[in-house]
Amino acid sequence: MTSESDDLALETLRRVPVLEPDPARSTRVRQRCRAAFAGRRQQGERSGASRPSAAVRLEAGLMYGLSVGYLFALIGDLLRIYMRR
Repeated sequence: MTSESDDLALETLRRVPVLEPDPARSTRVRQRCRAAFAGRRQQGERSGASRPSAAVRLEAGLMYGLSVGYLFALIGDLLRIYMRR
């Protein structure tokens, strides 16, 4: 890029209007988020979400098993490479 094109780009950027957030809309969004978080917290307290479900335990076990299997495969590959030397 040349200096002329840089100047043109800067001049074009100076003409772009600055957008300010709408304070009323920001307040409404914050209120909706707080209400949603409060609702989720109450729902979790009612359903006894402190104990993980069977699906969560199964997922954790599956990920653990796959990770251990991957680790063993990696170690096996490294040993094979090391033994060839």
